[in-house]
Amino acid sequence: MRGGASWCCRSSTNSAGSTPIECRIEATDHADAAAHPPPWPTHPLRGAPGFHAGDRPLSRGCAHVNPLRHFIAIGAINGFLAVAFGAFAAHALKDLLSSGLLEAFRTGVHYQAIHALALLVVGLLGDRSTTSKLLRWSGWAFATGILLFSGSLYILALTDIRWLGAITPFGGTAFLLGWALLAWFAMRRRP
Repeated sequence: MRGGASWCCRSSTNSAGSTPIECRIEATDHADAAAHPPPWPTHPLRGAPGFHAGDRPLSRGCAHVNPLRHFIAIGAINGFLAVAFGAFAAHALKDLLSSGLLEAFRTGVHYQAIHALALLVVGLLGDRSTTSKLLRWSGWAFATGILLFSGSLYILALTDIRWLGAITPFGGTAFLLGWALLAWFAMRRRP
């Protein structure tokens, strides 16, 4: 289709438990898209061949892609790393580090795990809402906080370079900013 017009079909489960398929125009030029109807019926379908149930796009031309899905990946990677670093601390580092440095490492793991979950929430909210700058900034604040807060604690614990402790509060501030932005997003969001 000319002008960037395309048809988007989605299936969704309604209150009756059925999964109707809805088709709509996803276009920059709606007149052009309306002049070229899709090659399938636009009324709700049930069990049509080639369509799959679930709340997701069904056609390649569908413009709906979660713009914040990268936060799901970042959160999952950080969750994985938090578990791995926690196991590393419990088994490999317990005899190598002083109790103070081991506690600093464990604090980094704890905050990384919590904010990995926060990143997953941001990514999942991005799929259910319109793109929000507040939500995007919240995700980047959480990711920055993990890097600065947990990262500085890991390096501090492993190298005993004390000046790295000065970076840690910037990561904590990023965490606070992320939570504040997420709360602001939630209060502004309309049901």
